[in-house]
Formats: sequence, structure tokens, C-alpha cells
Amino acid sequence: EPKLFAEGVISTPGDESGGSMTPDGREFYFRKIAPYTLDPSMTLMCVSHFRDGKWTKPEGLSFSGQYVDSPPMLSPDGKQLFFSSQRPLPGEEPSPNPAFHIWVAEKTENGWSEPRPLPPPVNNQASSFDPSVTKDGTLYFSSYSPDRGDPPNIYRSRQVDGRYAVPEKLGDSINAKKYIQVMPYISPDEKILIFGSLGRPDQLFSGGFPYSRVDLYISLNRNGAWTPARHLGHGINSFADDVYPSISPDGRYFFFSSARSSFDVPTEHRL
Repeated sequence: EPKLFAEGVISTPGDESGGSMTPDGREFYFRKIAPYTLDPSMTLMCVSHFRDGKWTKPEGLSFSGQYVDSPPMLSPDGKQLFFSSQRPLPGEEPSPNPAFHIWVAEKTENGWSEPRPLPPPVNNQASSFDPSVTKDGTLYFSSYSPDRGDPPNIYRSRQVDGRYAVPEKLGDSINAKKYIQVMPYISPDEKILIFGSLGRPDQLFSGGFPYSRVDLYISLNRNGAWTPARHLGHGINSFADDVYPSISPDGRYFFFSSARSSFDVPTEHRL
């Protein structure tokens, strides 16, 4: 049964999302959204350290807080930190309607390097976001082109001779037509893919006015082919948004973010 992680320190009455843990289990990276900000939201990528048997008060990453950033995702070896952001690319002027692009920071002896955008063909004219990587460097992410009117879908880009290959769109077992596919998490061995989707007929709906929220789905890589995506159960999906999945490096814990609350819709009694 899901329960709040590090309640009162990482999970608070505020707005937290995402979650990526270092291989040694001593650092946890996630994103906070400042309350009462909408257009654009003020976001801050944070880290909490596990010390003396408890998680420390989160600290903001030095290169976050000025632009809209997605939750960070660590590489399996913990040496790279990937995220997507609406910050302008080098040489660009800030745009009133910026696209998301994927960035990476490198672990150094003194902390994290300044982030750099991934080169084409990963970052291009489309909006690319929610990166996740395997142990061999294969990148999974969501992307869409607003000018074409396509919904976001999940893509994969392999590294060939140290460079990213042209991204390939995953097949129909993952990218269901007409629906939105976002926030992919890929396991280090590329055997498990968990992602968010919106609009599918098997989604959970509240007892009140039915409107779509993101639910989480899982697909397994069997002999190089992805199985049809399956709706996650076990109390993970709810009537609220359930988003940003990840698995701890030791494979023992599943992390996700949820907008669920103690209220049912409609409420059991008149308030």
C-alpha cells in the first residue's frame, strides 16, 4: 500500500513531484512548485540527504529556481542529472511561449556542473521533456510538436559512438493513438517502462463529473518487444493525477507523485 515518503520533510502540505535516488541511497532529488504561482509556475529542483537515520531539510540546486524545470532524473550510476526546462538555449533570447528542452549536469568533485542542453537530434524544434536513461545511455523521453497538433508521445534515442541517434517513436503498445503519453521511467536494464497517460478508457474517474487525470501504466520488454501497456493497480492509481514514476536503484521501492487527498468526490456528506 502506498504511503507518504519522508512525511513532513520531503512530502509536505506543499507541492512536490518526481523523485530520483542515488545508487547509495543517500541522496533523493525531486522538484518543488511554489504555492500560488500558475503562469508560469515557480519551480525548484531540490536534494535531501539521508543522515543519522533521517532525511535532511531539502536544499535547492544552484542552477534551478529561475525557470520552469521538470523533476530531475539521475543516470543509473548517479554521475549525470537529467531534466527538462523552459530555460532558453545558449544564444537564445527568452521566449513568451518557450518549449521544453532536455538538459544534463555532470557530477564533479565540487558538486554538479552547470547544465548543458543535449545536442540535436534530441533537442530540436519540438518540445522534449521528462528524460530517463538506461545504464548504456539510451534516452527515453516525451516529445510533441505544437504546430502539428500531435499529442505527446514517448521516444527513444540510443547512443552510437558517443552520440545520440535520431529518436524513434515507440510503437502502439506504448503510444496509444489519440491519448497522451508522458513521464516515462525506464529501468537501467531497459526491461521495465512505466509512464503516465491521459485519456485511455481504463483510467479511473471520480464519482463526480468525469474528467481525465494522468494514470500510470507499465510495459515489459520481452525479446525486444514491448508488451501492451497495463494500468497499475495496488492502490497506486487513484482518481487524482498520479505521475512521475521511478524505482529505487536497489529495486525495492517504487516512487511516484500523487495529487490525491482525503476527500472523495462527491463528498460523502454535505460540507
